[in-house]
Amino acid sequence: MTAPQSSKIAKVGIFPVAILILTLLNLSALAADMILALPKEVTSLIHAIDTAVCGVFFLDFVIQFYRTETKALALTKTDPGVLMRSDPPG
Repeated sequence: MTAPQSSKIAKVGIFPVAILILTLLNLSALAADMILALPKEVTSLIHAIDTAVCGVFFLDFVIQFYRTETKALALTKTDPGVLMRSDPPG
């Protein structure tokens, strides 16, 4: 028998999972807003929540940027869409 190999899968914290869930919920709400004929109040609520979620995404970017050791390298290797995703629509 062989000895069990150490797992190379990194442990994922609660914050990245929460960001993923928040992203999926936000995209679902925006898709429903575009596809369905929702009342104006619901549409404004969806857009207000979307703006708040964009603030959370931008805050996540700022925290990750602050924690990195090489800021210039982080900006060149970061996906260019990171900041675009934090910009609210409209």
